[in-house]
Amino acid sequence: MTCLLLGEQLVHGLDIARAAHQPWSIRREDALLVLPAVLALAPKYLRPDRSRGVQVSFELRLRGGPRYRMTVDDGTGVVGPAGERADCVITADPATFLLVGYGRVPQWAQILRSKLRASGRKPWLAAKFGTLLASP
Repeated sequence: MTCLLLGEQLVHGLDIARAAHQPWSIRREDALLVLPAVLALAPKYLRPDRSRGVQVSFELRLRGGPRYRMTVDDGTGVVGPAGERADCVITADPATFLLVGYGRVPQWAQILRSKLRASGRKPWLAAKFGTLLASP
């Protein structure tokens, strides 16, 4: 819960800073504290209408941090440590991954800036990742 609260402070701090036209940044180290808690809850945010009938696995590689595996199987999701080969590998700057996940920055702009990258057997599935989840 503490890590989720930190995420709220970081993301809503950005919202306030933008409204006040003030600078705000989220450090990689801080995002790496938040992301394990966010990913632990990610299966609860699966959109039933988008994940029903879907069978896919993603490996999430956070630069400077751990790797995770998220598997979606017919409307249910499981997140754990990376292991088996995944259909799609998403490599991301941790702060960028957090902000894309919270809907604060657009995914495609971050791809163009090389802050998000997809690879693996089916890299095109990376575009589907965000559509499977509702924003927290």
